[in-house]
Amino acid sequence: MEPHVSRVLEAVLEAVGDAAGYADVLSRICRAIAETVPCDRATIYAYSRRRRVFLPRADHGTPARVVARFVQR
Repeated sequence: MEPHVSRVLEAVLEAVGDAAGYADVLSRICRAIAETVPCDRATIYAYSRRRRVFLPRADHGTPARVVARFVQR
């Protein structure tokens, strides 16, 4: 396994181990990935069978103004 992949997996496992619930797990995964890769932001999407679209479930680093515009849609 490549070293950067190993670092990302280690960060994700550490984040999951400390989490209190589903939303917290996803939020911690986003933060761990953004800090480990590194990148400015990370978002986890889940598919909604009812609405037939992917919906954001957790985010780290997206500016509030962008989130506000996205929620309005």
